[in-house]
Amino acid sequence: MNPQQQKIAQHCLKLAREYAKDVISGTVVACKWVKLAVKRDEKDRENAHLRGLSFNEYEAARVLVFFYYLKHYKGEWRGKQLQLEAWQCWIISVVFGWQNKDGLRRYNEVYEEVARKNGKTIKLAGIGGFMLLLDGEGAPEVYAAATTREQSKRLWRDARKMLGYAPSVKRLIKIKDSESLIEAPSNDGFFIPLSRDAEAIDGANPSAGLVDELHAHKTAEIYNVIISGMGSRSQPLCWAITTAGRVRPKEESICLQKREYGCNVLEGKYQDDNFFCIIYALDAGDDFQNEKNWIKANPNLEYKIGVDSKGKAVMRGSVKRDYLRKEVTKALNSPVFRFGVLTKNFNVWRSNAISWCNLEEWDQCKASYELESFKGAGEVYGGLDLGSISDLTSFSLIAVFPNGEKRAWSRSWIPEAAVLRAVKERGLPYDLWVEQGWLVATPGNVVDYNFIHADISGLSGQTGLLDDLPLVNIAVDRWSIHQFVKDLKEELQDKLVAMGQGYKSMSPATKELERLYLSQQLHHDGNPVLKWAMGNVVAVVDPAENVKPDKKKSSEKIDPAVSLIMAVGAMLGGETESTESAYEEEIYI
Repeated sequence: MNPQQQKIAQHCLKLAREYAKDVISGTVVACKWVKLAVKRDEKDRENAHLRGLSFNEYEAARVLVFFYYLKHYKGEWRGKQLQLEAWQCWIISVVFGWQNKDGLRRYNEVYEEVARKNGKTIKLAGIGGFMLLLDGEGAPEVYAAATTREQSKRLWRDARKMLGYAPSVKRLIKIKDSESLIEAPSNDGFFIPLSRDAEAIDGANPSAGLVDELHAHKTAEIYNVIISGMGSRSQPLCWAITTAGRVRPKEESICLQKREYGCNVLEGKYQDDNFFCIIYALDAGDDFQNEKNWIKANPNLEYKIGVDSKGKAVMRGSVKRDYLRKEVTKALNSPVFRFGVLTKNFNVWRSNAISWCNLEEWDQCKASYELESFKGAGEVYGGLDLGSISDLTSFSLIAVFPNGEKRAWSRSWIPEAAVLRAVKERGLPYDLWVEQGWLVATPGNVVDYNFIHADISGLSGQTGLLDDLPLVNIAVDRWSIHQFVKDLKEELQDKLVAMGQGYKSMSPATKELERLYLSQQLHHDGNPVLKWAMGNVVAVVDPAENVKPDKKKSSEKIDPAVSLIMAVGAMLGGETESTESAYEEEIYI
């Protein structure tokens, strides 16, 4: 190393050692897993030589120095030299500094869990670049790995920008964007995206695999391809970085399997000298509103380093406190948003089932009006949720007025025999709601579609109410539409559109309804049946943060709420199909 490189190396190694000491002393607020990771390394420094392991500062320094040849390519730091934070120096130095008795790198697998916006791209780009150019492996193969080609290309593109924006690195590589390829002519190496739909997956011989967002991997296929393909390499490295996600059975999640294994290693239940684990997260019981806890999941949380000539504070760190404050504020009101904030910003693993509606906020949207007022709307949209044999059937409308105001209206039907059963067996005030007119009892003990047809058609024909409304369309469950369209008035048949009940159709509508009532842009008339259903809704969230109501997980009926969500879906004009094709289309999963 030249003098400048030696200076950088000494600075970074010093930062790493100070970070370890500060975590142990409590000067740096850290979660249980970070403390255990640091203590594990400190213990190894004392006695790992008994297992043939040693720490090579020069090897650690080589990687740290390489990072300083990179430059930021976006945001306020664009064009500025990259400077690693102390926590980053510690992780990198530990992973690359430790060697086994053969002088080869000790750690071959890394599991890192850290909240979003904590410099993940920078780290992966630097690691990928070093492994491609300077690790000493013959014909290195570096892969940016994800479950789909597009996801892996996204990670690869970020790394390509980081490496291509650094003059000292750019002249050592050849970038072929059309082929998603970075080549290193000096050692016949390459850096490409890898996914389960890539042609190279079976023949991959990775020297390095950079696995992004491991929690989103539905199977272990990609991870296992990387690990199994490393067998002929002398010191390969698989580095997985992820945020937290939804809790699933461990046998279905390679991420939770690796996380559990890493936690067991940190707690001393297993000894695995080849596996490095670091998890930045809130501890159990931590209040995510308490700003003192934020650094546990966000080691790159901004901090003050001085003041400029105008007396303004100069800050460092990629996670802005104002950003987190805004996220926390929104999370307090929205259960769906809270799921994303806790998993992505604070690394808290959560069940994908959430209680969806904030009833206090819902009550704030109550207004006094009649359905007659919808005649003055610019557009009206409907949603119809058909119940099972002895269940609720619900019909909801949303009116959009010229001034931007939106109003909701809902009506539900229930077989007469089911009213008394609900009162007696479940303590529900169905009888009161029938008396007040919020719920309509149909004759018999099963759903009477003829009665419901007549009721809806009666609104259309006898009173002229729906006929006078600017009704655009009515969304109906695609698998129920054909049993309901029969015998319905022809003018209403023409208004029906089929709407799937999966994430693709329901998520935009569910999120929009939540946004509308939380922002008080939607009014309702205080319908107690609708409020009861809104409070019953348990929603499920998928790895992509799509959300939809789940009738099986909801403890009570949610049909009125579902019909309102469908009305919003009709308003959005999203994933709907005409009645002609609904029966033939494939199911949305």
